Amino acid sequence: KDNRRRLIIVGSSILLLAGVVFYYRFNPAGSEIPFPPCPSRAILGVYCPGCGSQRAFHQILHGHWKDAMRYNPVMVLMLPLAAVLVVKWILFYFFGILWRVRLFENNAFLYALFCLFILYMILRNVHIPELDWLRPPE
Repeated sequence: KDNRRRLIIVGSSILLLAGVVFYYRFNPAGSEIPFPPCPSRAILGVYCPGCGSQRAFHQILHGHWKDAMRYNPVMVLMLPLAAVLVVKWILFYFFGILWRVRLFENNAFLYALFCLFILYMILRNVHIPELDWLRPPE
């Protein structure tokens, strides 16, 4: 069981690293490789909270934080929370250390985060010139 767990961890880590290298090398905004479009944008014609994340991630990997903010400001602002989750995962799976992050156990925080994403999705799709900065460039 322990060997299987290690194999899953190593395999997942390799896939994650390959994904990072892929997004570093290829720009979803204009690449010879077709990147999958957002299903909500392609089917429903609305921007979801994740629209622009692929392009933002590519910009972050190249150190272009301002450009990344143009594509998806909420994703960029959520990176510190994602980093904490990644460190928490690494500590647990590689070192067996269980790090409790009370913020992630706080229901009020989780509800507020959920409401933020819903509000962000709504505001991204309201066609008011003052809210154009919330939508990713085409």
